[in-house]
Amino acid sequence: MSEAFEPPLCFVVGIGPGTGLAVARKFAAEGYRLAFSSRDRAKLDGYEKEIPGSRGYVYDVRDVAAAERVVAELRAGQGAPHVVVYNTGPGAFVDIDRAEVEDLQSAWEINTRGLFAITKALLPDLRAQRGANLIVMGATASWRGGAKALPFASAIRARMSVTSDIVCAASRGVASTWVRTASTSAPISALPATVRARVSARCSQVQASSFW
Repeated sequence: MSEAFEPPLCFVVGIGPGTGLAVARKFAAEGYRLAFSSRDRAKLDGYEKEIPGSRGYVYDVRDVAAAERVVAELRAGQGAPHVVVYNTGPGAFVDIDRAEVEDLQSAWEINTRGLFAITKALLPDLRAQRGANLIVMGATASWRGGAKALPFASAIRARMSVTSDIVCAASRGVASTWVRTASTSAPISALPATVRARVSARCSQVQASSFW
């Protein structure tokens, strides 16, 4: 007798009431099992109730050491993810006169270093699966800065660069997509269908870019 089919797992890193929840809902509707992370246990409890069978993990992407811990919890609780969506993206929207060094550092820790740490921890699992996908949520500021977006824009641009480099390095069976959103709180209603169409090219070819 053949083993029962287990739906693939989607792990949303940084779920919130906007894009993160919209992505989670859509993947759940497409038949994926759902895992997601947040710093807030109470919020995770609420999202678990909203999406049956889902599971939330407390994780602060600013804590580099926590990346290995949350990945171990994910493996033990639900297994290895087939799709990883990196959705964290806060940052100070101030100009050079009002920006502090701490604003710049915080934006980079969340948007850039956090992506590096969790991807590095998950890469063995992604490579071990066929057709795994890494989806990184971006922003308009990754392409053009603004007078009042210095800390955030610098970090999100670096995040795009890190994603591009990961694409090349992780080419062994892992596809990657950079999704630029006009607003990180805007729902993305058709993500899976569009992403599936765009990530068919493997990382050894060229970075897939999608725009909403």
